[in-house]
Amino acid sequence: MLAGCGTASSSGKAGASKGTPTTTGANAFNPTLVPASGSSPGTTTTAKKKSTKKGANSKSSAHTAKSSSKTTSPKVASPSSGSSSSASSGSSSGQASTVTVSHTSTVTLTKYIRPDVPAGAGLPSVHRDASVTRFDAAGGNIGCRIDGGTVRCDVARRVWTPPRKPASCHAAWGQGLMIGGSGSAFFVCARSSVLDPTGYDIHAGYDDKVGSVTCQVRSFGVTCFESDGHGFFIGRTGYTTF
Repeated sequence: MLAGCGTASSSGKAGASKGTPTTTGANAFNPTLVPASGSSPGTTTTAKKKSTKKGANSKSSAHTAKSSSKTTSPKVASPSSGSSSSASSGSSSGQASTVTVSHTSTVTLTKYIRPDVPAGAGLPSVHRDASVTRFDAAGGNIGCRIDGGTVRCDVARRVWTPPRKPASCHAAWGQGLMIGGSGSAFFVCARSSVLDPTGYDIHAGYDDKVGSVTCQVRSFGVTCFESDGHGFFIGRTGYTTF
């Protein structure tokens, strides 16, 4: 009996040894090949295929993400970059924060240049000056004569009254005005007239200049003045001296 038990015990051990075969060498079972999920080594190939397929999808997704990132995401400098990157970043931020504002102001200065004529005279003619010593104007109603720095103009028809005739005048009075040499203009006391209907006719808008004397013929009358600024205006409707 004892021998039989021993035999059974031995055979049991042997059977147990047969039930759990022990393999050595290259085909030996390696526990590290067993997945952490506890699946058997036989499923390793399937997991690998799935992993490979998943990896391909991940690579495609990563490529798509990379393309999307390249298209839409701006590049941001890494805060951990070196000193040169920091300097560049600082320079960029400095440029971005600099704002230049320009204000332009337009100032218009208007300078009025008065022509070289006395205050009582009109603007010079745009036409070329005549240079005659005797002329008629206003259809023959005004006649003028320039001689040796003096000028006299008489008017035939007028609607104004000259000043009172002085006691020293024993000739015609108030028919004309005159400037001579220097000083202000004055009324003529004379028995003659400078009116000459057959004389040279100067149309309105023209000037006559002889020496230092200039006469401006306009539609409303004639203005004559000397280079010293003295002169007169005479016409049918009025007169003035300056």
